[in-house]
Amino acid sequence: MSFNARYGVRSSEIGEDYRLKESGAAYFFQECAAEYFASKGFAGYDMARRGLTWLMGEIEARFSAPMPFWREPVYVSVWIRGGSAARMYADFEMAGEDGRAFALGEASYIAAEIEGRKPLKIAEFLSAFEADPRCALGGFERIFDVCGKIPSAPYPPVSRKVRADDIDFNSHLTNVKYLPRAIEALPDEFIARRRLAGYAIKFRREARLGETVESSARASGNCALHELSVGGRPAASVATLWEPRG
Repeated sequence: MSFNARYGVRSSEIGEDYRLKESGAAYFFQECAAEYFASKGFAGYDMARRGLTWLMGEIEARFSAPMPFWREPVYVSVWIRGGSAARMYADFEMAGEDGRAFALGEASYIAAEIEGRKPLKIAEFLSAFEADPRCALGGFERIFDVCGKIPSAPYPPVSRKVRADDIDFNSHLTNVKYLPRAIEALPDEFIARRRLAGYAIKFRREARLGETVESSARASGNCALHELSVGGRPAASVATLWEPRG
């Protein structure tokens, strides 16, 4: 069973072609997933009353051009595929006005104690959802596997502090900001010749208000590997897959 919602492409989410930026699509998934969790009594504030919170472990997505145009509707479906001992797996699909899916993906969620971030067994939360075994990315190779190892030297790193408008209800850098932070370490000329076809993120640690996130990247062909770190400690590993612009 899936949870479905309709949103509209806003001017703050578009690129110079007036179409939804691939990095902006993550906001729609996050919003729809949050609404789904809230419908089961697991919104962030519900969890906080129990001294708990949600953390994201990993996310992966694929995109198919063209992206929706400014003000066009976006139809998002989110479903819970299953879980492991400590993780719940959510898959998603986004379609435009014509019904064509332009984004597919999946993410893993961890329920943890606010103090100390100790993970909990996921069974209590998983049982509230009707599982749907469909795998949104079943027909795709994993992006980290596609990219493999890139031996080339990294580009010069880019550093930026976590600002107040970067944080979420967990008081850390919101997960949708990790992708833009990773991509900004790529040269402008690399990005100008390509469009983002997919990405995968493995979250390592939280970045909090005032901390500096360093972003480094290396690329080969249409693949790039990125590392985000805070104080020299890994914060996230990111792989991005690109296609030449038409």
